[in-house]
Amino acid sequence: SEDVTNIIRKSWTYLDTLLYESYQQILESKVDTSKLTISSDVIQLLYIYALNADRALDTNINKALQYYRNKAKVNWPRMNLNCQAQIAILMQEKEPELAKDIVEALRQNAIKSEEQGMYWKSNIAGYSWYDAPIENQALLIEAFRVVGAPADEIAAMQTWIIKNKQTNRWHSTKATVDATYAILGKNIEVLGASPKVQIQLGDE
Repeated sequence: SEDVTNIIRKSWTYLDTLLYESYQQILESKVDTSKLTISSDVIQLLYIYALNADRALDTNINKALQYYRNKAKVNWPRMNLNCQAQIAILMQEKEPELAKDIVEALRQNAIKSEEQGMYWKSNIAGYSWYDAPIENQALLIEAFRVVGAPADEIAAMQTWIIKNKQTNRWHSTKATVDATYAILGKNIEVLGASPKVQIQLGDE
């Protein structure tokens, strides 16, 4: 609808302004940019732009994006699980080898249990928006998916989400949506499928 279109347009205007102004502040400060890191908020912003890669961008926005992408490429080893997963996903299209390196590092730090599946010890609840175990596990599954991780590895990560539901709860609507997508992937339509029921009585 027209209302939705206007909301989307205004949202992009806000994000473009936010990205460019933050970049301009860095340039105007004349600090040594090689010593600057990158925040979790900016990583999420990069992730949003990567998911909308077909959108035409102003030259200045492209410069800002490239600056922050370069920062993400250097700083990812020191970032949290949420950011590392997002960086792997947003780098996959243009720099697939880097995405694979990030996933491999995540793989090396994972805990693998026959009962609990595959998970990360540091993926615990906290007070920051990125300290959300279910949402983080869903992001990690997506990162592993986009680089072509083995199906059994994805299944082990999904097991952790399902086990978490059995012993705890998915704490929010967003967590439930993310968990559902992580488990079903691109096959969300199976939820609307009509199952074939077969009833058997004796030999009939």
